[in-house]
Amino acid sequence: DYVWLYAMEACAENLVVPNKEMHFISLTYSKLIKYSNLRPMASVKMFPKDMAIQAATMLIENIENEGSSGYNEVFIATELTIYD
Repeated sequence: DYVWLYAMEACAENLVVPNKEMHFISLTYSKLIKYSNLRPMASVKMFPKDMAIQAATMLIENIENEGSSGYNEVFIATELTIYD
């Protein structure tokens, strides 16, 4: 969400009206958003702990099987919050 904050700053510096002339969707929802008057249109909450656990599990399996695991596709749930 810090990228979103920098985008809001860039809008202010360039006289662009957020959520009217330009829309934003933030990643990794943080509590900062609820304290802002200018929220993004939506926020995608990702779960880095789940990603890290999955990545570590795959790495360990790959090491234990001497690199024979090949290509793996993993889907990790996210949550979308849409602001009014």
